[in-house]
Amino acid sequence: MTNEIKTACGSEIIDKKIFVIYENKKIYFCEEECRIEFNENPRKFLNSDHFLIDFNLLPLLSQND
Repeated sequence: MTNEIKTACGSEIIDKKIFVIYENKKIYFCEEECRIEFNENPRKFLNSDHFLIDFNLLPLLSQND
């Protein structure tokens, strides 16, 4: 895995304003609808076929983030 930041579905980030902080990790989304779906049920979204990145490999946020 590279250090490139990807969205939850594994695509390139288009809008860096579409993200959530979850368990001290920043997760980016390709569109607002995905972010809304995540917020409704994070565990279900993380276990879905739409979530294609490895959550465990996302870096923890530092105090500067």
